[in-house]
Amino acid sequence: MGNEINLLIDGIPVRGEITHRSTRDIGVQICAPYKNFSAKRHIPSMAAGYRSFIGTKGDLVAEELLRERYVICQYLDTHFVALATELAAFLEQSEYPAQQADLTAKLKGARHESPLKNQHLKGLKRNIDTLLEAQLVAFLDSVFPMQISKNMAEFILAAIQGKLAFK
Repeated sequence: MGNEINLLIDGIPVRGEITHRSTRDIGVQICAPYKNFSAKRHIPSMAAGYRSFIGTKGDLVAEELLRERYVICQYLDTHFVALATELAAFLEQSEYPAQQADLTAKLKGARHESPLKNQHLKGLKRNIDTLLEAQLVAFLDSVFPMQISKNMAEFILAAIQGKLAFK
C-alpha cells in the first residue's frame, strides 16, 4: 500500500506506513524511530455498513494505531533493562518453560514411536504452551502501564528476549 504517516509526538518525529487498507481493515507499521511493530484494526461485519477505513476516518485510525505503537516502543526502550530482568526472574520462577522444553525433547524423541503417544505429547505441549502464554500475558499486564493485546505481547516478549530488533 505504502501510504506514509508522519506524526510529531512530544517533539519526536514518528514515521509509519499504512501496510493495508480496505473498507473493513487497516494495518499500520512503525518505521521510525522504532521498527518491526505493526498493528491492525478490523470493523466487524455487523458494523461494516456504518463505518469504513477509507478516507479521513481511516487516516485518523492509522494515526491512532501508530501513536499507540510508538508509546509502547518508547516504554519498552526506556525500561528495557528492568523489563528484561523482571522477565528473567519471572521465567526462573515459572515451571512452564522447563516443562515446555522437556515436552519438546520428548516429542523429538517420539517421532518414530507410536502415533498415539506422539498425539498425547503434542496435546500436553499445547496445554503447556497455552498456560505459559497466559502467564506471560499476565506478567506483561502487571509491568506495563498500558493494556497489552496478545499480538503486542508476542512483539514485546520477542524484543525483550532479543529475538526481534525494535530500534
